[in-house]
Amino acid sequence: MPRPPRGLAAIVVVGVLLALSGCVRLRTDVVIRSDDQVTVSVDLGTLRQYANPAAEPCQADAGLLPTTATRRPYDDGTYVGCVITATGPAAALGRGLSVVHADGHYTFRFTGADPNSGGPIDPGTLTDFQVRVTFPGKVVSANGSGVIDGTRVTWSDATALADGELVAVGEDGDGWHTVLPWLVGAVVVLLVLVVGLGIYLCLLYTSDAADE
Repeated sequence: MPRPPRGLAAIVVVGVLLALSGCVRLRTDVVIRSDDQVTVSVDLGTLRQYANPAAEPCQADAGLLPTTATRRPYDDGTYVGCVITATGPAAALGRGLSVVHADGHYTFRFTGADPNSGGPIDPGTLTDFQVRVTFPGKVVSANGSGVIDGTRVTWSDATALADGELVAVGEDGDGWHTVLPWLVGAVVVLLVLVVGLGIYLCLLYTSDAADE
């Protein structure tokens, strides 16, 4: 079985490496559109007082991210960091972050663990944490402190990582493909009944008029 591409997986790895080094911001935003269109955006930042002024924030990935990924360095006065965004198929997300599509649902998992050592992130090193995932359809469930809002789940408490992983399940948005035929059939039956009733009443009225 071939190993998944390192591109998007490296986003998670970089987050882990930074998280183990000090007080950092780790904000991950995942948008699932289809099996082939999953966008991952990671904001990796270090508290400004601990940042190396000579370092380039967006070089922290050591070139592991795909060339198609966008990198935007920033300094907001509190954190110095980089926002890294990449889009690719769900199968290319790699270890640490996964999206599986089966039986009309997507299952999202975020471990936040170093895929090499398997060690979890120490929540105490994260001063600004958020993981958010948006599904094509409504959210069915989310574990831990995940807050469900329609098609979106958000975790804002880093201690949730102590449970091992963040998990959410959402519909794939294709439910109408199964419901619509039944709905159309019901409308057709209703129209036939209405037309039939109209014809019956019309004939009944005509018959009464003839009797008079």
